[in-house]
Amino acid sequence: MEGNVDESNSAALAQDGVDSKEPAHPFDLAGSSFQSEYDRELGKLLRRRLGWLCLAFALWELLALGGMLAREFVPPMVERYATQEFTPPVLLEAVDEAEPPVLLAPNVAPAENVAPVNDELTPSERARARRDERRSPWGTAERTAGRELGIALGSFVDGLRNGFASQPNVRSPRRETMDSTGASAIDPSALKRTMPRGKQPPRKPQTAPLTVRDREQIKQEIATTLPSWLGLLTAPIVLGILAWVGLVKRPKLTTRRGALRAASKLILLLGATKLAFETGTLLIDRDAWVFPLFSICFWHFAACLFLPWSPRESLRPVWPLFFAWIAVRAAIAGVEGGWLVVLFNIAFAPLLFAPGLFVCYYRLRWHENEFKAGFAGDRFRLLRQELGHARKLHETLFPKVSDDGHVRFDFVYRPAAQIGGDFVHHEVDDAGRTTVLLIDVVGHGIASALTVARVQGELERLLSEHPDDGPGALLHRLNHYFRKLLAKHRLFATAIAVRLDAVTGELRWANAGHPPAIVRNSRSTTTLDSTTFLLGAVDGEAFGTEEQSLTMSVGDSVILYTDGLIEAANLQGDRFGIERLQSTLARVHPGGRWAQILARLAFTHAAGEQQDDILIVELHFRAARVQAVLATSEITLQTSSISA
Repeated sequence: MEGNVDESNSAALAQDGVDSKEPAHPFDLAGSSFQSEYDRELGKLLRRRLGWLCLAFALWELLALGGMLAREFVPPMVERYATQEFTPPVLLEAVDEAEPPVLLAPNVAPAENVAPVNDELTPSERARARRDERRSPWGTAERTAGRELGIALGSFVDGLRNGFASQPNVRSPRRETMDSTGASAIDPSALKRTMPRGKQPPRKPQTAPLTVRDREQIKQEIATTLPSWLGLLTAPIVLGILAWVGLVKRPKLTTRRGALRAASKLILLLGATKLAFETGTLLIDRDAWVFPLFSICFWHFAACLFLPWSPRESLRPVWPLFFAWIAVRAAIAGVEGGWLVVLFNIAFAPLLFAPGLFVCYYRLRWHENEFKAGFAGDRFRLLRQELGHARKLHETLFPKVSDDGHVRFDFVYRPAAQIGGDFVHHEVDDAGRTTVLLIDVVGHGIASALTVARVQGELERLLSEHPDDGPGALLHRLNHYFRKLLAKHRLFATAIAVRLDAVTGELRWANAGHPPAIVRNSRSTTTLDSTTFLLGAVDGEAFGTEEQSLTMSVGDSVILYTDGLIEAANLQGDRFGIERLQSTLARVHPGGRWAQILARLAFTHAAGEQQDDILIVELHFRAARVQAVLATSEITLQTSSISA
């Protein structure tokens, strides 16, 4: 009920310090709960997106690692075995026992005075040597490189310390001699002389020492493969960071801020790790196929594809990495020169982040338009479902349509929303008296419906404890309940109570600020006007217990309604009104039920638009209960005489 308080009710409310023009609900249905649900749903979304991002980064790291290892190790091995770059050294020994055996480097022909020692090996020793060669996947030169790896790494580290300047080859402590072909041979004086050929015991083959060319080649191979080993060592660190964020930190995230903070830390840690690896790779090999700035841009672009964050939020983890890259470029330029190129790269490097910012901007707009709309739609559908269940529960408070042959009770209820603040109570006592109470709580919607649920429980208690109270006394007790418990929450109601005695046809009523009910007979209509204030406005004697009465004839009807019926307005603002209601009831009865007829007329008048709850009740007096009462009295007298 809205705006249907008469002048006396308004004056009573003003005297009591209550403004009737601004009703309030005790429930805060603002956006606080909606915002908290929105934050939770957004946190769930970002938690899922962060998990997808970690998975994508892990797959990319594994693919990059596999590609790097395949590029570094597979082609050299294939080329080495295809071209047979390394040939095993030939083991020679002196023909004359006065000359020591000489070990020549690969591809060097033996001297005239030496002969292969392999001829002196027994068949079992030659078979063992062949098994050793087959068992090892590397040739003799590779095994020699393994022995001299420490020397080569030492020379390589010295080269790093001296700014990649070419250093003279450090000769081995072994004494070497150069033959006419440039090959290195072991100094004969460093070896023991052998016994005569016929008395020489069988020996295992010996490998030749490394030449200068072999040492340079080993250094070159180490410089080529060392970045791959650094990448192999970096991969577990990257995967560990992804596992820590994806499996440990991510399940604990509940808000958007926490998810974005975790994503920023992830990008920063990954970028710092890859920047350190690629910077070290460039320091080792200036021709290495690594680009630290492009890696930073890749992390940023990939994160923008998955996470709906603003451009400013996406750049937070990138700026430290970008300045670190500038420091690395400046350090390299300080050693090698080329400041002009470095300054040009630094000036135009921020343009590489433009794709990520572009994706971030449009993704954020999509998020605002689609996610928020989808979330609101889901919440709206969920709310409608909950209101549907609440309406079913609310409808259980209403009585059922009944017709006992004497009095017909019929009603139609159309709330403006899913549930409303209108309510009707119907009860027939043992004396054949029908009591109907119609209540219209101020406002409509959930708060009014909850108020109705409270009032219905109090009404059941009052009727069970005071069954003989008339309409005036019933409204007086109900007003006391409103005054003590609901008025302090600015909850009020209008009500009308009627009691029809089906034996005598007497109709008694009390009206607490409610629109006047109408008694329709075959000749005219009579209104049941207000007799007191609305419920909750005043208390005690000021409210009173006044009630009025009239006598109904068989065929008469009492029409009770809420203000939603007479305030139904069309597009021009013309209300249905009490006058139109009375003129409609004064017509000849069309043969239907007045509750359905009036509800249909009001709905048609308002062109399907309904601003307030509509409740229409018809109490039709069909036949008197006199015969039933006499028959009951005769049965009672007969039972008493038999007992006597």
